[in-house]
Amino acid sequence: MTLKNTLKTLLGATIIAMTGACSNITNLTPEKVPENPSGIYTLSMSASVGDGNVVKGSIAPFLVVDGGMRPMKEASKKDGVSVYECEYTLPKGRESATYYYVVKYLTSNASTGAQYPKQFQSDVVYTLKPVSQYVANMAFERAPIGSVVPVLGRGFNSQDKVKFGPVYADIRNITRNSINFIVPPLPANKTYDVEIETSAGKSWIGQFKIDPSEISISPEKLNMQSGDVVNVVFYIGFRAPEGGYKIDVKTNVPSSVVMPEVVVKEGEDRVIVPIKAASIGEGFLFANATGFTETIIPVKVSASASGADYVKSAIKNADK
Repeated sequence: MTLKNTLKTLLGATIIAMTGACSNITNLTPEKVPENPSGIYTLSMSASVGDGNVVKGSIAPFLVVDGGMRPMKEASKKDGVSVYECEYTLPKGRESATYYYVVKYLTSNASTGAQYPKQFQSDVVYTLKPVSQYVANMAFERAPIGSVVPVLGRGFNSQDKVKFGPVYADIRNITRNSINFIVPPLPANKTYDVEIETSAGKSWIGQFKIDPSEISISPEKLNMQSGDVVNVVFYIGFRAPEGGYKIDVKTNVPSSVVMPEVVVKEGEDRVIVPIKAASIGEGFLFANATGFTETIIPVKVSASASGADYVKSAIKNADK
């Protein structure tokens, strides 16, 4: 071989090595996959061959598992990156399997046209571990406090918990395939992380935004006479958590309205509060609670019938 041909061959080999260095494999199979009765699992990866001299149609991907090499099929291709899949049956009695990927192809020498076999493989050895319990997703990701949110999955039990931001959410009910939790009373217009806690550990299932809602108050306005007592219902729409749920009620006519502290007892969704009319006046009640927008109730206190007669009699006697 002449020096010129030798240099050409070396140059071609260098180019092949440089282009091949850009090749990569990305594992698309999660380490933990839902267990299924068939014991058959689809393992997938994406591969990009960076060799500019690759022979068209020569790319052959393989799954290496249980000491054997299994051919993979192309499932899709986009922007030059192919996704390959292979179905694998986990042997009975096995809880996991280790595997990696190999991509073989032919590359050609730009100068001589000669073809050479090449290959590259995934950088690490992966583990497939089917699990009997898993979380799919929440049915929705925003709602007011007190809303019931289903979480779909598999393998739930009565010991599982839902961590909603800094607190644990109350559970409405649990089945093997779902957990229904109640959005807890936390500040609205904020987004919180939600986790499922099981005996196997924690699983983050997403973020949830609490939208504001309004406390339902009945009657919607108070028109009383001095001395009257009216029972007012404050309804929050969900069972109050441990320790009860306080509603902060203020008024701009404190001399006209007499009422106790408003607290919904633990496990109840409403409270009935007696409000007594005192001196004559007109204003509002302002009800606020965590997770709710402010609810405003008009209040008017007028003189009682007996009080009005007394005033008229006093004026008449004064004229005499």
